[in-house]
Amino acid sequence: MKHAFLVIAHNEPQVLTALLRQLDATDFDVYLHIDAKAVEMQKQFATYKPHHGGFHFLPQHLDVCWGDIAQVEVEMLLFKTAAQQGPYAYYHLLSGVDLLLKTPDQLRQIFSLHPNKEYVTYWKTSGHLRDLHRKVNRYYLFTQYMKDKGSLPHALCSLVRNVVLALQKITGFKRSTPRGITFAKGSNWVSITEAFCQYLLQNEPLLHKRLAHTLCPDEIFVQTMLISSPFSANVYNAQTEDTQTSSLRKIDWQRGSPYVWTHDDINELLNSSSVFARKFSSQDLQVVNAIVRHTCPFLSII
Repeated sequence: MKHAFLVIAHNEPQVLTALLRQLDATDFDVYLHIDAKAVEMQKQFATYKPHHGGFHFLPQHLDVCWGDIAQVEVEMLLFKTAAQQGPYAYYHLLSGVDLLLKTPDQLRQIFSLHPNKEYVTYWKTSGHLRDLHRKVNRYYLFTQYMKDKGSLPHALCSLVRNVVLALQKITGFKRSTPRGITFAKGSNWVSITEAFCQYLLQNEPLLHKRLAHTLCPDEIFVQTMLISSPFSANVYNAQTEDTQTSSLRKIDWQRGSPYVWTHDDINELLNSSSVFARKFSSQDLQVVNAIVRHTCPFLSII
């Protein structure tokens, strides 16, 4: 069965080009969303044509901001668009600075070993749980301006947001939780089955309104929907918080937020059991080209 790769991009066109080349394979369909702010990238990739796989350039360009509900909205737009062309064995949510660490054949084989599993990471340490409760129990206003530092809107919105947060803390206010919902948190980069994707689409309205004015809802939405659903028993390696062994993604949070892989990490990456890795930068194309040569030796370097 086919695989769908849902890519969210806003910068690093050279890394995105490398990823698209890796995904140009039989039974691989790519769905690409480019941020509203990245106008030049939209022009560059609108005419991209693969040789072997399918490619869908989304005409909608959402203005996606860190920590904002727009992160969830773009993910759901991609899931919905891809599901209309399905069914797929798996829907893989990727960023535009991800790369494959395996060949297309290896990817197909790995995901065929556990065909009903959901590759979703949960973060369950006490620190993560405190952070989860902080984010879901209070209203966070103007989250679209969280990262827009130095601007007047950022300053004004931060002032209002902090005052409202302080009042909620002083009064002990907590937002209500919908019946049947258990909040959970983890990495938003996931690989999910056709069945759970359909469930997500059917039940998304139940949680979307509740997650508005929630900080970083993209780390909460899929995990909450999954753990609160009949699919909760299907989580792959549910006991671990390591993305490498749960969602099969090599992401280093110890050396960065996350760490950007360099040519010094080539051997570590090529010997990894993970299927995907993030993140990469055009500042070090040596590591990008090494991975492309390893996974798709017939392709030219970037």
